[in-house]
Amino acid sequence: MNAFVECVGCEQRELEAQSVVDFLRSAGATLVTSPADCEVAVVFTCGVSAFKEQMSLACLDRVVRDLPPGTKLLVAGCLSQISPRSMARYPVDQTFSPRTLDCFVDYMRDILPSAPTCLMEMNRSLFDGRHGSAGAGQSTPRQEYERAKRGFKIRIARGCSGVCSYCAIRAANGPLESIPLPQIIQQVNLAVEQGEPSIMLMAGDTAVYGEDVGCDLVQLVAQILAVGGRFQLFIHDLGPRGLLRTIGRLVDVMEQSNSPATLRALCLPVQSGSDDVLRRMRRGYAAHDVSRMVGKLRATRRPPLLGTHVLVGFPGETEQEFQDTVDFLQQTLFDFITCFAYSEHPVAASSCLQPKVPAGVVQQRLQRLQSTVANVKTMG
Repeated sequence: MNAFVECVGCEQRELEAQSVVDFLRSAGATLVTSPADCEVAVVFTCGVSAFKEQMSLACLDRVVRDLPPGTKLLVAGCLSQISPRSMARYPVDQTFSPRTLDCFVDYMRDILPSAPTCLMEMNRSLFDGRHGSAGAGQSTPRQEYERAKRGFKIRIARGCSGVCSYCAIRAANGPLESIPLPQIIQQVNLAVEQGEPSIMLMAGDTAVYGEDVGCDLVQLVAQILAVGGRFQLFIHDLGPRGLLRTIGRLVDVMEQSNSPATLRALCLPVQSGSDDVLRRMRRGYAAHDVSRMVGKLRATRRPPLLGTHVLVGFPGETEQEFQDTVDFLQQTLFDFITCFAYSEHPVAASSCLQPKVPAGVVQQRLQRLQSTVANVKTMG
């Protein structure tokens, strides 16, 4: 059987897509590079923003256009759960959300009885083509972080415990479900045995790891650093709300560790420098909380690189609130910053908030913010 797999999702979806590729190969399927040559097509979608949703739909358009008659079309990822209307125009045989992806095994075993009985968690993905290449000789903070994204990754949790008003993907990802700590350490040991130079921890919000099972991220980091081995640890999407509860203990672990391994970089998505906007976003912290945590991390013996995400044009954002964000970024000096324009989704609570910021104003502010980021030399 010939199979085609494509992914337009985030890093977690990319790992899931890779696990599907591995599963299909183990079942004896041949992976092809064109949907025109397949009997089963699997497309992983993303609905985290309007841009990603349009990318996903454009991908589905291309795939469906080339599918031979009788080919099974399977759609995975978030979009089928949060935007079922957009799926209605496609001849989809089955959908799988991040929470129901294991059902893919049962579906495929009806077609390939010799297939494995489960999907294996992957640590690498061949699907990340979204960023430019970053060779070994390049060393800006952003390039270093993007290289780590293409290295050895460990998912430490599924879902999230947040209630952010702009979030549309919670319906697809579900509540927080932390991976057992021993299982994560087993993956760390594998990375050390393989001589991996970097390990990246990933989740919807890594900062709340363990709150559903009676442990936390600090305990996990302490055990990872105690494993031994000379590697750099990266923590992706570390929510400030969760880090507020543990920042003191995390700094203690960093200061007391004698491990050759280092906590190299954290991505701490602040989203806005305006406290009023953060309240409307339901983020659960104030801008000064983030500044304080950044100061504590920068004061450690081996300070990590610090990145952030910023969302521009949230409903009701005034010119002063936008300027508060600009001022915050100029004062806090993250090593790398990713700027996004707010995009609305009807399943998100923020879709009910008024007034909306005109699209032209959003784009103007986004360009101004990107210019600000580019002009601050310490930012990657």
